[in-house]
Amino acid sequence: MGWEEKGITKVDNMYSVSGLSWKSDGDKLAVGTMCGVVDLYDVCVKKAMYKGGFELTYVSHSQVIVRQVDTNMRIVVRSQYGLEITKTNIHKKRYVVATTDDTLLLGDMETLKMSEVQWHGNGTEKFIFDNPSVAIIYYAGEVSLVEYGVNEVLSSIRTSYTNSHVLSVRENECSLIGSISTPWVCSSERSCLVLPHH
Repeated sequence: MGWEEKGITKVDNMYSVSGLSWKSDGDKLAVGTMCGVVDLYDVCVKKAMYKGGFELTYVSHSQVIVRQVDTNMRIVVRSQYGLEITKTNIHKKRYVVATTDDTLLLGDMETLKMSEVQWHGNGTEKFIFDNPSVAIIYYAGEVSLVEYGVNEVLSSIRTSYTNSHVLSVRENECSLIGSISTPWVCSSERSCLVLPHH
């Protein structure tokens, strides 16, 4: 994706620019002049308000800043592959789900952990966000687990259990060599399936 010129901002008495700097998340541009003036420009593709008091700032086609207006809590959702983010949703006022044509981005606004996994869904996925470390995704008869901050699906199983009352994730940590997490998927019959953590 290349640069597109959208419009020209003419600033009277700017003269020569001596300094230029982007904000680290890319939504603002600071311009310093020889006269000692510093102007700050809001630079984005588009802005939108999302239900529940969230502001979505599309800095580029592949990056969205999600900000909760009341608390000013924010997370930068960026496709590491440079893919265009086509849809962004917020669940439970904490978890961000964004989609591209080839990936699914999941983020936790409290821990600021983001994951981008290869995904070919159609928008009918169901999400369970009962565990603060792992998202459960149900799509086409398959349950997938994605740990926040890990860019791959931890594991997938075929199951008809899709309700959060009969399906949950538990983490077991051992301290043998470092820390090993093992997700468990438990059903209402108390039978558990251990899913290995890669």
